[in-house]
Amino acid sequence: MQLFLIFLLNELLFVLLLTINRFSLLLRYAPAESLTLYKQDLIPAFQRGLRFDFKVAAFIFLPPLVLSLIYPFLKKKALLKFNHKLIHFLWIASLLIIMLDQQYYAFFQSHINVLIFGLAEDDTSAVLVSAWSDHPVLRWLVIVSIIFYLVRYLNKKFILVSNKWTLSPKKTIALFAIYIPIHVLLMRGSITSPFPLQRDDIIVSNHPFINYLVNNPFFAIKEAIQEKGRSSSFVPENKILSKYNISSVEEALTFVGKKNWEDLFTTSPQNTVLEKNLPSCLCHDGKLEWLSF
Repeated sequence: MQLFLIFLLNELLFVLLLTINRFSLLLRYAPAESLTLYKQDLIPAFQRGLRFDFKVAAFIFLPPLVLSLIYPFLKKKALLKFNHKLIHFLWIASLLIIMLDQQYYAFFQSHINVLIFGLAEDDTSAVLVSAWSDHPVLRWLVIVSIIFYLVRYLNKKFILVSNKWTLSPKKTIALFAIYIPIHVLLMRGSITSPFPLQRDDIIVSNHPFINYLVNNPFFAIKEAIQEKGRSSSFVPENKILSKYNISSVEEALTFVGKKNWEDLFTTSPQNTVLEKNLPSCLCHDGKLEWLSF
């Protein structure tokens, strides 16, 4: 019971943190027109963003949830200690990712995307020197430390309180039976839609910044990793040739009945009607308009 309550506390605190992070992006980077001409889109953006936040939190804190399901049957103190350390690790890693995303937006006007892999492939020492000189690293580390110790303090206080709460085995099983379907729905991110919450769902406005607000750093990283995987799926020419035991591209052309590259291209048949009625254009109000024939 205690592990489950701690899991719930941290999941909710994590969603709260992502909401605060979204407000921070709004205050730091919002273009003026997004707060005036598109202000009606801000509430839908935060509502949709909350769904993304719960989805991410449900995945990140899935290991503590699994431990809370196992503990009532094993009752090993080692699981308690491991759970605390795991939650601390998840918080530290998450806070550093949020810090990185905030400063990434300051430079690229975007959440973390596939370009970050290019930075990692460059001279690492030069990237670190540039980050130290161009970004308030120390200030962010202080903020990260304060938030982490605040979360740790809340966890300790909550543990002392939750020690007094106990449930019978039947009530514990009933509690898990109720919550687990809810957690699955949170991981899916949608109830009525046949599809889980996905990248296209960040679109709630015609203003790109407001759509950026919907997304969060963790979902952005997932998309960046997937995009990196797609770009890495390119197969070199020599591997394709060796797979089919072909020595050259020219030899491959013979398999499709072609002698050279030009044979792969075809020319449309002659159109006498078009030759006699050539299309023309004129300019109207500074715009180029084509006349039909």
